[in-house]
Amino acid sequence: MGIDQQRLMAEIHAEVRDRRASGELPEDLEAELDALFERYAPPSVSNDFVAVLERAEVQTHIDYGIPLASKHPALKLFKKVLGRFMAWYVRSLAIQVSEFAATITRSVRLLGERVIQLERSVPGADPAVARERQRAVVEAVDHEWDEHLVRFLKGAPGRVLVADAGRGGAVAALRAGGIDAYGVEPQRALADEANVAGLEVRSDSVFTHLLAVPAGTLGGVLLTGVVDRLAIGEALALADAVSTALAPDGRLAILTTAPGQWARTRPPVEVDLAPGRPLHPETWEHILSARQIGELTIAERASSFELESSDEETAVARDLRRVAHELLGPEAYLVFGVRER
Repeated sequence: MGIDQQRLMAEIHAEVRDRRASGELPEDLEAELDALFERYAPPSVSNDFVAVLERAEVQTHIDYGIPLASKHPALKLFKKVLGRFMAWYVRSLAIQVSEFAATITRSVRLLGERVIQLERSVPGADPAVARERQRAVVEAVDHEWDEHLVRFLKGAPGRVLVADAGRGGAVAALRAGGIDAYGVEPQRALADEANVAGLEVRSDSVFTHLLAVPAGTLGGVLLTGVVDRLAIGEALALADAVSTALAPDGRLAILTTAPGQWARTRPPVEVDLAPGRPLHPETWEHILSARQIGELTIAERASSFELESSDEETAVARDLRRVAHELLGPEAYLVFGVRER
């Protein structure tokens, strides 16, 4: 009888989740183990640039000593004689190759230092900023669009991905509407909460997940939260990945804050650390129409404008709301699209 790998992985994830929740497995320990793996893993699998470069520099020296060991005395003598005749040539060649390798690794180190400087000056590119930003992101729960989303995604020809899923509120709403939905969420603690509640939310980034999804297999994608913080290059890359992952007639829904309202409605720390800002719906239309996603429509929600009075709305109050809407603009948008055949 074969091993049920999916069940085994589910049990392992559940055990890790329980140990995290109990405090037996602190997140700092996991981060330290990941760093150790990156540091000492073979260069072919390590993502630690400095460690890989250090190992490359060690390997730039080529030993020009010819191995003479052999089980056969005659062969050993032959190698020794040949080694004496070839030593000058091998030594010269080894010195040249070592010098070339040293020059290349030095060039890579200089280039790496320049890239690090660029990362630190470009919003969102520095991994340290990305980690700090993830800690600052606060989940935005918005159920006012649930009915529209269920109606649109109901006809999706396959599973529907929600990103970022947070604690799984949108996933739960879609599943309640009869849609086979699951989510990805980069913040592990939020993903764990969703899984404890019985929802399928994987601890992963939407980019990493979409790259692992076979092309043309997703029935639908709902993007929310993550699209408000992307740099423009990331937004284009995400649109490419979504278009590739969607099946023909697959549904795409983008729930985004209006650009003019984002700084007003989101926490200041999240706004300051974000590499980008929400795009206008017209920009999403422009991006998506060039990526085989058509039948694009936009729905908007008016800005919230609270008055102190709780009595019946007067004509003045209605006029104030109308003026506020004109001044502030819509608060949020939904962009709908269908993957062309």
